[in-house]
Amino acid sequence: MFLNRAMRYYRFWIYSCNLALLLSVIIFVSLAAWTFSDYRMAFFPTIRFHHPTFIYAYLALILQGGILQAVGCLGALKLNERLINIYWSLMLMLLVGDVIIGFVWIFHYNHIASHLLSDLRARLQTDYGNSLDYQVLWDRIQREEHCCGVNEPQDFNLSVWITGQRRDFLRYHQVVPLSCCKEQSGDSYVQNDLENRTCVQNYTGYNVYQEGCYGAVFRWFQRSADMLSVLGFCVIAFLKVCFLGILRYEIREMIQKIKILKEIDETSSTHAAESHINIPRSSFQNDTSCPDVRVGNYVTSYNNHVASESPTKDKATNGNNNDSGQIGPLEL
Repeated sequence: MFLNRAMRYYRFWIYSCNLALLLSVIIFVSLAAWTFSDYRMAFFPTIRFHHPTFIYAYLALILQGGILQAVGCLGALKLNERLINIYWSLMLMLLVGDVIIGFVWIFHYNHIASHLLSDLRARLQTDYGNSLDYQVLWDRIQREEHCCGVNEPQDFNLSVWITGQRRDFLRYHQVVPLSCCKEQSGDSYVQNDLENRTCVQNYTGYNVYQEGCYGAVFRWFQRSADMLSVLGFCVIAFLKVCFLGILRYEIREMIQKIKILKEIDETSSTHAAESHINIPRSSFQNDTSCPDVRVGNYVTSYNNHVASESPTKDKATNGNNNDSGQIGPLEL
C-alpha cells in the first residue's frame, strides 16, 4: 500500500512535467506560425524553411507535441522501466539539440542583422519597379509604418522605378512613390493632380515621410526573434533542464520501487502457487525416512516419538536374573 501511494507521487511529477512542456510547445508553435505568416518575412529571403535547423525544429516539436508525453505517461502508468528510461533519454537528447541550435541561430541572427541594411537597399534598387510583388510589399510597409525608402526618401533615386518614371514622364515624374505621401483619403491616397504632383515631386517633410523603413523592419525582426528565442530556448529549454534534474532522482527512485513491487508480486505469486500444492503424509508403518536410534535397552523412534522396550531383550534379561538368583549345590 505504501509503495502504491509512492507511485502516485512519481506519476504526478511526470504528468505535471509533460503537461507544462506540452503547453509551452503549443504556445511556441502558435507564435511561430503567426510570425512566419507575417508579410514582413518576405524581407528576409535568407531565412529558408528547409534549413537544417528548421528540419530539427520540426522533428523536435513533433516529439515534444505528443510523442514524448505519451511515452512518459505510459511508462508511469504501466510502471515500465524501459519506457521511463526512453522518456528521460529523449528529453536529454532534445535538450542537447536545443543548445546546439541555439548557438547556431545566434550566429545566424547576427549575420542577418548585420546585412539587413545592405540587403534592403539592394532589393529596393533592383526589385522595386521591376517586381510587382515586391513593390506591393514595400508600399504596404511604407503606408503602415509611415516611412519612405530604406534610410530616407532619396533612396529611390538609384532604383529601377525612378528610371522608368523619368523615361515615361519627362516633365512631371515622381521622385517618391505615392505610398510615401502623408495625405490620405480613407484607404486611398489623394487623387487630385495638383496635390498628388506636389507630394511626389519633392522631399519636404510636410508631404513626404522622412523616416526610412529600415528601423521598422529591424525592430519587427528583433522583436520576433526575441519572442521566439525567449519562449523556445529560455522557457522550453529551461523546463527541460529543471525536469531532467528533478526527474533524474525521481525516476531513479521510481525504478527502484518498481523493482521492489515486482519482487513482491513474484513472491506472493510463488506463495500462492505453493499453497495449492497438496503434499501427502507418509504412514506410520512405512515411514523409514528417520531411522530408529537405540539407547541402551530402549529404541527411540523419531517418527512417532514413542519409546518402546524390546520384549525379547526383557525376557532374556529376566531369565538371566532368575537364573542368577538360584544358588545350586556346590560340587566339590
